[in-house]
Amino acid sequence: MLRIIRSAEGSDTLQIIFTTDEYGNIGEEKTIKKGIETGNLLYYYDNKSRLTDIVRYNTRARKLLPDIMFEYDEIGRVIQKITTTSSLHMGYLIWRYIYDNNGLKIKEAVFNKDKQITGKIEYSYTYGQ
Repeated sequence: MLRIIRSAEGSDTLQIIFTTDEYGNIGEEKTIKKGIETGNLLYYYDNKSRLTDIVRYNTRARKLLPDIMFEYDEIGRVIQKITTTSSLHMGYLIWRYIYDNNGLKIKEAVFNKDKQITGKIEYSYTYGQ
């Protein structure tokens, strides 16, 4: 895949190469810019092939650490997502989701690492006749 960003100064192209695991899920993502590998992500799944973690090597910690972690309810809907931030003082964000009986998302809220709410969205749906 190519990601091309065009601006007044020109364009910038990033090549993204995906490889799959033994089950056909995306297992690894490599980014290449001007022939040099610039990033690498690993994707982990549970036994139901649901994405659980997106991980990268952290040079400061000198080990693999998750960027994003997902949790699911008993019927397979994402109910929580934890994402890291580039800000050292924020650390990570916790996103929580609530669904109605039709499986439609009706609420989502984001919390900081101290579990204080920092934002929320409420959805409503209108059904036509």
